[in-house]
Amino acid sequence: MYYHLPSVICRLSGKLPGLVFLLVTMLVISAPARSAEQDHELKNVLLLNSYHQGFTWTDDVTRGIVSALGPVRGRTRLYIEHMNTKWANDGQYLTQLHGLMKLK
Repeated sequence: MYYHLPSVICRLSGKLPGLVFLLVTMLVISAPARSAEQDHELKNVLLLNSYHQGFTWTDDVTRGIVSALGPVRGRTRLYIEHMNTKWANDGQYLTQLHGLMKLK
């Protein structure tokens, strides 16, 4: 079937504002729904400390990170690992630590 292009454009031009309005409305309505779904997904956060719990520097940094994550506390899962390399850092320990981290 053959259409005369100018007449097709004339017929659609009257409907164009309505189509644009419909498209924009659909986008606006669907955007918050996707955002709400994403807000319910828990984000995993891994804090990997070189030293042990009780070491002042490690405890201060951990407190700072936990405090900074406060506003998103319900949307995050925080995992804290202490590698204890202040006390043990020989090759055998590091190999076992590597294996443990892979296992977790």
